[in-house]
Amino acid sequence: MKKNLSISCILLAVVTIFSLYFYQERETKSLPASIEPYTETAVILSDYIDFEKSIYIGHKSDHEILYKNYADNYIRSVDLNTQEQQELIKLDTQTNGTMTTFDYKDNWFVWSESQDAELRVGSSIGENWAVYAADLRTGEIIFVDGENDFFPKTRNFDPHPWSLSVNGSFVVYASYTANEDGIYPAIKIYDLNNHKLEIADTADSMQTTFGSPSVNDKNVVYLKYDSNGSSLWTYDIEKHKRMCIEPPEPLQEICITNSFIVGVSEWQPQKSESLYCYDFAHKKWSKQIDATTKLYPNNIDSTLEFAELQSSNDFITWRPITGNALYVWDITTNKVLDLSENVSGLIDYVLYPFDEDYLVWCETNTQTQETKYPCIKISSSS
Repeated sequence: MKKNLSISCILLAVVTIFSLYFYQERETKSLPASIEPYTETAVILSDYIDFEKSIYIGHKSDHEILYKNYADNYIRSVDLNTQEQQELIKLDTQTNGTMTTFDYKDNWFVWSESQDAELRVGSSIGENWAVYAADLRTGEIIFVDGENDFFPKTRNFDPHPWSLSVNGSFVVYASYTANEDGIYPAIKIYDLNNHKLEIADTADSMQTTFGSPSVNDKNVVYLKYDSNGSSLWTYDIEKHKRMCIEPPEPLQEICITNSFIVGVSEWQPQKSESLYCYDFAHKKWSKQIDATTKLYPNNIDSTLEFAELQSSNDFITWRPITGNALYVWDITTNKVLDLSENVSGLIDYVLYPFDEDYLVWCETNTQTQETKYPCIKISSSS
């Protein structure tokens, strides 16, 4: 009798401990992120480069930025302390076309270009398109992908990538693949170390499309759109394996960090969007930011929306579609950093890429119409 009673007590204790554990986990997951002002001083990059004649590429170091003039093919660096400039590399390619999209990470600059004369008027077919990668340390330029004989010269679509993402080891992009079997939308991966191009996924027809992919050291994530709506996919680079992950609700935009997938729920009229987080290690979703997280000042009556979602390490940045604000979510501490104190004008857009935690945006003074480009480095707070 006493033995049975002891066993019952032990079982009850175990059940109680597990119940408390899972209850505490649910409570932690459901708590809204805390919000605090971010007061680091911004550096005005437009004091160093002319943004009307140049594009900002990224940071080479804490005190050096990279840019490219529209008028030539050189990538240059500028020392923010001395204002000394240096030519790093000339992007001299076989195509020598117009640059259409680019990304930068860990000394790798990747871009796509086309010789199509209609690029600027919106009716491009991406004639003689190509993708290149340049190692800024060595000056080497690598041909990644481009036009082949299976792409018809008379076509009604543009096959060159509509986005590029690089993490220092891999380049990923959504484009088209063309061979003897036909032409299909595809997700492509290029290994910068082994110089190999791989097809991660292809669509069954031209009616199926892909969203912009995102990459870390192990996985590629992307949205796939077909007649059934959107679906979220991951591709394990090492295992060469695809997997569909079902989110709590359909997503309209995603990005990847070192350890997480972050996605924004699909837009619905008069309904706030939510920010979801998928933990690769635990294979679990959690809703981290939603309408209960009071991000807007009291004088702004608006639903919660996320625009220009980007990631860098374990930081996520976005800005609301309405209202003049800029936020960074620190996943490691579950805190939202409000950058409002660094915004002095009307935010026009956030620059891409959000590289090595350096966030750059364009803002305009509504009285003088002066435009400037502040830059701030985001650091984690305990």
